[in-house]
Amino acid sequence: MPIFIGSRYAGLPITTIRNYEGELKQYIHLREAIRQVEITGDYTLYTVQMGEVLDQIAYQKYKEERFWWMLAEINELVYPFSLYAGQSLIIPSRRFAERVTA
Repeated sequence: MPIFIGSRYAGLPITTIRNYEGELKQYIHLREAIRQVEITGDYTLYTVQMGEVLDQIAYQKYKEERFWWMLAEINELVYPFSLYAGQSLIIPSRRFAERVTA
């Protein structure tokens, strides 16, 4: 099961299980969702501009696009790449971002 560098799943444990047909399947132990109430430290509110997407905003705020998924979870986005102009996003501090993605 290839996991690319910078993936939110990188470093998580993988379990291999034999299914009822005898095939070996790999499953990733997922992280728990980040909720807004768990945000500690400084954060800012960001207003989305026309045409922006989360990886672009993550790079703008953190200089690393790998934090896009954290922004999606914190802001409870169902489809993270359909942002609209004027939408407000919670942007936690880099310290928080690094802690939850470690």
